[in-house]
Amino acid sequence: MVPSEACTCGVEKQKTDHVVSQCSIHRPPNGLHGLTVLDDVSINCLINSCSEIYCSAAEQWIVTTH
Repeated sequence: MVPSEACTCGVEKQKTDHVVSQCSIHRPPNGLHGLTVLDDVSINCLINSCSEIYCSAAEQWIVTTH
């Protein structure tokens, strides 16, 4: 996360829809569907590439509830 509205991919305003559905850098591998059903690929993406956002408690919750 950065203190700017701009996305690191170059889009002027980084909104949730952009990050989840369109961003070439931050989009989860299976998009919104992967996040909704928490498939293994999306869980690994969240844990490995978003560790600065998610604390260890959240990571543990994802792993144990899947």
